[in-house]
Amino acid sequence: MRERCEEIAKDIKRHVDNVSYVSVESDTDYVCEHCGSEWTESSSSYNGGCCDKDEECAPREEEA
Repeated sequence: MRERCEEIAKDIKRHVDNVSYVSVESDTDYVCEHCGSEWTESSSSYNGGCCDKDEECAPREEEA
């Protein structure tokens, strides 16, 4: 989502007269849907094992 906001900011500076600076702010707090812990990982489905339910979403290495 942050990337899309940055794209919009570039468009604003390009298309709106007299705008030289755009600040992107987000009021979204990402948390685990199971236990409510703060989201700390880059994965969209696994939060590092913050709870048992999240641990079930851990990526599994496939055996060769």
